Amino acid sequence: VMESLVQQELMDGIFQTEDSSQTELHCTFTDSLMKEQSELFDNILHSLNRVTQQFQQFLDYIMDSIKNYETLWTQHVKVYQESASEQQQLHRQHHKSLQQFSATQNDMVSQLQNNIQ
Repeated sequence: VMESLVQQELMDGIFQTEDSSQTELHCTFTDSLMKEQSELFDNILHSLNRVTQQFQQFLDYIMDSIKNYETLWTQHVKVYQESASEQQQLHRQHHKSLQQFSATQNDMVSQLQNNIQ
């Protein structure tokens, strides 16, 4: 709209006349145009700042999510390692108990055989 107004004024020769009322009109129009451009740029900057803040919040959210995932994964690995260690320990204890039971059984069989003879 502004561009077509400027073109129309140029075609009408407003900028080229010496008439003071037309020069005043030109100055008023130019001031109005500059004010609108200034407001437009202010709005654009405000929007960019808002988008930048929202993007930063989004990045913060992603970083927090990554840290939380890392913490959960570390805990999971720790629990798994502890569980594996406990399983190995239980297996060793069970194996030792079986050996002791077998040895005790062998001793009892030997004693029975000795008693029978």
